[in-house]
Amino acid sequence: MYVAGGIQLYVESYYKVGTTKASLMLPTIAFLNAFLQLFTVRFIQRNVEPKLLVAIGAVCNLGCLVGALYSDNYWMFFSLFTMGSGLNTAWAYLVTTHHSWLWFPQNPGLASGICLSGCGVGALVFNAIINAVMNPDNLDYTNPCPGVVDANYGCYPPSVDDNFRKMILVLIGCYSGFALIGIVFIWKGPIVAGSEWNRLRNVDSELRSSNSI
Repeated sequence: MYVAGGIQLYVESYYKVGTTKASLMLPTIAFLNAFLQLFTVRFIQRNVEPKLLVAIGAVCNLGCLVGALYSDNYWMFFSLFTMGSGLNTAWAYLVTTHHSWLWFPQNPGLASGICLSGCGVGALVFNAIINAVMNPDNLDYTNPCPGVVDANYGCYPPSVDDNFRKMILVLIGCYSGFALIGIVFIWKGPIVAGSEWNRLRNVDSELRSSNSI
């Protein structure tokens, strides 16, 4: 999701759109993520196989990214990129977090914290990859774009813009690999019934209370 912030200036330069339009990507993905999670919860409550749910999110995201790869219009790119990222994070957040709770019912906060920390680390790693692919010579971004009358957008030199589709291809390859790893290594938690999870939490609370006396 946070990769959208890392590619914003490159999107602005490639599609020649203003900063205001380009900056809409990240909040739109965050909104779609929160909205689509309302539907993800229904599948989690029915104990649907998590490998299937992760696969659905991955396929939707990769399909949208392939469409975005061939988008010559900014708003088409915007729609496909944000929808793919929103779908992917909506499935990935809740599915992995829910099953981490089931595997570690006595430490749900620690388990979910470890799962979600990957989001921040992923943004850090992917931003480095994006910059290496898009702008290996570390050329300067200029706003407004020089040589364009009344330009309301910034730009990089053309040699940087030429790497835009290559960068999207790299993201598709990385996401495909991580999706495969996620599908292989996620398993249903051993505790299925919510009442059992609550029972263990109550037992843990009682033990903590007795130890504090």
